[in-house]
Amino acid sequence: MSEQPIAKSPRRPRNKRYQRQGRILAIPTHPFIQFTTRYFAGNSVLHGYLRVMLNFTTDTWPSHDIFTSLFEILPEYAPYSTNVYIGMVFKEECGNGPTGNDARRSVLAKVVEQMNEHFDFVKLHFVLHLRYFSFDHIIPACAIYGLHFQQWTFDILTDDVSHIAHDSVVDRYLRGKYYMSTRNTLSV
Repeated sequence: MSEQPIAKSPRRPRNKRYQRQGRILAIPTHPFIQFTTRYFAGNSVLHGYLRVMLNFTTDTWPSHDIFTSLFEILPEYAPYSTNVYIGMVFKEECGNGPTGNDARRSVLAKVVEQMNEHFDFVKLHFVLHLRYFSFDHIIPACAIYGLHFQQWTFDILTDDVSHIAHDSVVDRYLRGKYYMSTRNTLSV
């Protein structure tokens, strides 16, 4: 009597939602990144909320490795991110040395470059966290003006929230700083 192979029960295909969650969970974590999801329209439409918090408040400048890993991991969230929040917080006393405004601006510029290259989002909100407002302190934020996505919003958070309106004094100042910085890099 020949043995017949045992028939395997047909395997149900996994729900796309669980497959998507598995891919998201496989993305490495990073201290500057938080990611949450919500499903709408009968669990078929994913809204991914990506929060990138560039934190420069430590006593020492964050290591080069932390930014390198941020720039490697960030594009992996692109297929799942519909809403993006970019926050930037730093100590105002740092000045403009190697860990100052130019360095912070270049980190934000690299994040903006990643957003332009990999992301297709619906909403982007940028918040600059400061203890007090000063034009010298907001210079690193000029890199956000490199975004190709035009419908982004910008707030400066001090003791209260100040929404930066299009064509306001702060908007024109930062836009000018951005164009001057790109002009300087092009001419070098």
